[in-house]
Amino acid sequence: MERKSNNYSPYLPILDSNSVSGRRVNEERKPWWLLTEEEKRERKFKRAYQRFMLGVGMPGEYRVLTLTTPESFGGDIHTAWRKFLKRMRRRGLIREYYIVKEWNKKHTCQHLHVVLRLDYIGYRVARQQWKAVTGAVWIHVDKVNSIKGMACYLAKYLIKAYDDEPGRRSYWYAYEWIYRKWCGFSKEMFKLGESITNCEHELIHGLTDLKQRIDYMNWRLIGATLHAIRVGLPVTELVQF
Repeated sequence: MERKSNNYSPYLPILDSNSVSGRRVNEERKPWWLLTEEEKRERKFKRAYQRFMLGVGMPGEYRVLTLTTPESFGGDIHTAWRKFLKRMRRRGLIREYYIVKEWNKKHTCQHLHVVLRLDYIGYRVARQQWKAVTGAVWIHVDKVNSIKGMACYLAKYLIKAYDDEPGRRSYWYAYEWIYRKWCGFSKEMFKLGESITNCEHELIHGLTDLKQRIDYMNWRLIGATLHAIRVGLPVTELVQF
């Protein structure tokens, strides 16, 4: 895909250089209200796909967990997931996740396709807790052997979910799936003529303490701002998180 490069940065930003990019920083970006329905659909899909691929770029093993609500379930699927998540986290079994939601063909029950960054999940415990929350008696757990295969698998449900409920978001993910402030940090670095490389992205994600991550990002922004001033870029303020 052809795109305009930054005149100042030696690297394209991580949000834009990969084929999984959901955002392009250029002057030709149309505002949301001027987009056609097809363009909105494409932008939403690219954003969701990019979020997934950026998260699975982190080292570790991945599992896909499929959760289904029974037809008799009358509650909210998001509330059910939060209850299930709290129960599993108290047992130390779930932390980082990415979820795609979809309806079945008859619109009588919903499915959650959950990608987890972990090497083990207690199947019996997960099944017991999901049953306690929704009454469902069936779940499915499998190991992710192909990242691109998993991305294509989720893409199918993302497209289906958007067609079923246009305008409604059908995916969400944990803060730990990537890391907090990553989007704003990447955009600010790009404006200053620098970019977050894949190695640096992995380094920031490896800082488990939130304060350490914020301190590192602020330190990098200070350095990038000083360099931008030295080379003559129009910098008006120092951005800090």
